[in-house]
Amino acid sequence: INRELGLYGGQLLEKKQLMVASKLDSVERERLNAVEQFCANQGLQLLKISGVTGEGLKELRWAMRNTLEEVVSESGSLGRDV
Repeated sequence: INRELGLYGGQLLEKKQLMVASKLDSVERERLNAVEQFCANQGLQLLKISGVTGEGLKELRWAMRNTLEEVVSESGSLGRDV
């Protein structure tokens, strides 16, 4: 995904990102472990969610809110920087 964002341009790679693994209720454990390891190696927080069970959705909403608050705090508005 980041490669595609870089190809698109517009400084998208410099914007804040949230890493989210979905379908937590049905994902193979090995696959989830690989994603967790990748994020750990990259220093990224991984949010794990399930739309079916609702697991992790509250945490995702808070992470989204906090990220938006950081953007507003840094730039003074949401503007086109989001």
